[in-house]
Amino acid sequence: MIPNHDDEYWMNIAFREAEVALRRKEVPIGAVIVKNGNVIGKGSNQIEMLQDPTAHAEIIAITAAGLYACPVSPSFQLQPHR
Repeated sequence: MIPNHDDEYWMNIAFREAEVALRRKEVPIGAVIVKNGNVIGKGSNQIEMLQDPTAHAEIIAITAAGLYACPVSPSFQLQPHR
């Protein structure tokens, strides 16, 4: 069943992410990605913390959503080329 939340509900989650960024002395931006009524990615600016000019809240959220959609197997083994 898909939860019935309005835009304000999701914006509050993004706002809380912005507050996290502000506490870290970052530009206070938060982002949330929702699929079928569930948060699959969220993030806050981490540019200063990571020293990465691409670490915007939106990119962090997209990365988190991608990991949700396509989890990386923690174990794999490289096979020699024959």
